Parts: sequence; C-alpha cells; structure tokens
Amino acid sequence: MKRSRIKVASYGFAVWGGLSALMILPAHAQLVAIVNKTVHISHSEVVRIYRSEMNGYKPFMLGDKAAQDDFDRHYLGLARDDLKYLQDRALYAGRSLPPKIVDSVDQMLDAVANTPNGVGYVPLQNVTEQVRIVPENQDGSGNTWR
Repeated sequence: MKRSRIKVASYGFAVWGGLSALMILPAHAQLVAIVNKTVHISHSEVVRIYRSEMNGYKPFMLGDKAAQDDFDRHYLGLARDDLKYLQDRALYAGRSLPPKIVDSVDQMLDAVANTPNGVGYVPLQNVTEQVRIVPENQDGSGNTWR
C-alpha cells in the first residue's frame, strides 16, 4: 500500500512540476513566424522550411532555448529533438543547412528583414513594419497534418 502512495505522490509532483514549468514561459507564448517583406508563404511552408524539407529559404532561430522549444512545439508541432533529427538528416544528405542562430529579437528582425527569403520568429509585440507575419492555421494549432 505504501508503494502505491509513493508512486501517486511522485506522479502528482511530476504533473504539478510540469504545469509550473509552463507558467514560467509567458513571454514566449505569443511567438509568430515572420518572413522578409518580399516572401509570401503559408504556415505549412514555414513548417516545411524548418523541417529542412523546402529549399531556397534562409531560416533563423533565436538562441534562447525556451523560445526555441516554444516555437518548435506550438508553431511547428514538433519536439525539439525531432526537429533536430530532421535538420541533421537533411544536412548529412546535403539537402540543406540548419537554421542560423541569432542572439536577440532585434537581431532576428534585422536578419529576416535584410535577408532575401529570410524566415524567423519573434514575440508578437516585437513585430515591426520591416517584416511580414505568417498566420497560423485557421484552428490556431501548429499541426499541419490535419
């Protein structure tokens, strides 16, 4: 009987710990994909670009791991490890290069605005007129396989 209580308590702690971890990231909750003003692409194309399934674009990623994880899960619909696997596989096959890492939101905005076919992501409140927002799917999910 004691063993099951420990497991339940342990499980309850894990769930509570997971929920509290989500509350730490509200600054990244409104991340949106952005593109160079000359680029006209859809949400599913952004997903394919970051999955290294579509060439001709130059993707950028923020160096902040929390922002990367949030964008990967909520916008792309992938876990970080799964995305890294797809990018590495494409790199080793010679199909594409991984996204370039930038250190700040300002650098992301500059890189996307000044790079032909540039693609990136920033918090919604930081979007400027230099870039275009790529809207998510109609249902607001990051899932493109529906």
